[in-house]
Amino acid sequence: MSGRSLRVDEFRTAKVEERLDYSKTPPNVCFRIQLEPPLRASEELSRLLAARLEDRIGSVQKKWAWFLHPWAAELRIGYRSFTVALTKSNHVQGEWIILIGSNDVPFRWMRGHKMAEYVPQLKSICREIHALLTETAGITDVRWYFMGSTAAVANPDELSWAGE
Repeated sequence: MSGRSLRVDEFRTAKVEERLDYSKTPPNVCFRIQLEPPLRASEELSRLLAARLEDRIGSVQKKWAWFLHPWAAELRIGYRSFTVALTKSNHVQGEWIILIGSNDVPFRWMRGHKMAEYVPQLKSICREIHALLTETAGITDVRWYFMGSTAAVANPDELSWAGE
């Protein structure tokens, strides 16, 4: 931390950021969608996501998760299985989030050494999702971050991945 004095909330935030290594949590991407018609935006994006990931990465199976997310799919890369889920942000109106994680470890418990084992596959999934989001007209404000972190970057290669 710098030599300047910090307000209490800044100090707490700095201390928490210091203690937690967010690179050991699953990556997320948030963005805004202005696709036409607006009521079908999530359907169109989920169709595009499934097609892109199946074409470039591996087998994609839609998951029944209506109570959690508008769309979720299981993605197989070799013997490993990942979940990609599209959901509306609870914090920012008009913003959407794609959650990415391993099926071997639940999203919120994916921590520590476990995360480093999945980095190569997670990076390739994130790169394909990023390419799709940035190539699709009507999708703006794409930002990547690790679950729980307040710091965001423009693309997944700028994230500080575990074990690198």
